[in-house]
Amino acid sequence: MVRHVAGEGPRPRWRPSAVSQTLRAIRLDDAPLPPPPPSCADYRLRVAHDAATRERAYRLAYRVYRSSGFADPHPDERCVNAYDARPDTFVLLAEDAAGRTAATVTLVFDAGAQGLPCDEIFAEELEPLRREARRLAEVTRLAMAPEQAGGKTLLLHLFSAIFVYARRVRRFDDFVIEVNPRHAPFYQRLLGFEPLGPERPCPRVKGAPALLLRLDLQCFDERVQSLESTPGESTKNRDLRLNFAHARTAQTEVWLAQVLHSQQAAAPGNAKYEVITNLKTKGYGL
Repeated sequence: MVRHVAGEGPRPRWRPSAVSQTLRAIRLDDAPLPPPPPSCADYRLRVAHDAATRERAYRLAYRVYRSSGFADPHPDERCVNAYDARPDTFVLLAEDAAGRTAATVTLVFDAGAQGLPCDEIFAEELEPLRREARRLAEVTRLAMAPEQAGGKTLLLHLFSAIFVYARRVRRFDDFVIEVNPRHAPFYQRLLGFEPLGPERPCPRVKGAPALLLRLDLQCFDERVQSLESTPGESTKNRDLRLNFAHARTAQTEVWLAQVLHSQQAAAPGNAKYEVITNLKTKGYGL
């Protein structure tokens, strides 16, 4: 447990981000989460694989982390790290209906000596999974614009897309994610993540406490399939996996996987990066 110690200076003040407010709203909402409504196409997703789109993702993350107290001021005003130089790092950007930057999330895939960002404080916990030849992808730099606070559908958009890309396209086995301890119940109860590492201070967010969680993507997929086979199952537990079961079909998953793969594989010099738009017309329910 990380505690502030008297004499070590003022207690750091971390303000809740839009993601934090959305997670809290989901946890405290007494009503069950329904399947995504037809109006969920208010958002568009694109793979940020060109310089201009990456810039938007980096600047949103900086703005959110800075306003929440997780980042020091920097003249560059971008949240970038060495993992962004990897050709396989997957950065997703969400836009609202007006084309404004709404949210972003990044997947870093475990490969080579550089490992994952969470190796900085959780290398010991990751090692047993690597010995089992598990293919790990870290979910990181999740940020939502402040005006999107409470956007449950947007959060589902992002998670649906990174799941399809990691599992269907890249064939990876597990997600790992560093989360603030107060967010852990959301990931565990509503998505099926399990604790993997104890609470430790994370230097990348100014020493804020972090827990390491893991999601077995095959188990997640099997849970969704079980919900698909029991359409009458109650949503009283507000399990987000039920939203996947209501929304997806094999055809729409194939379509989304193809779009994500083609965008990520686009050459950096290619000026054409198609937007994933009107998702409701494809029936995916993102």
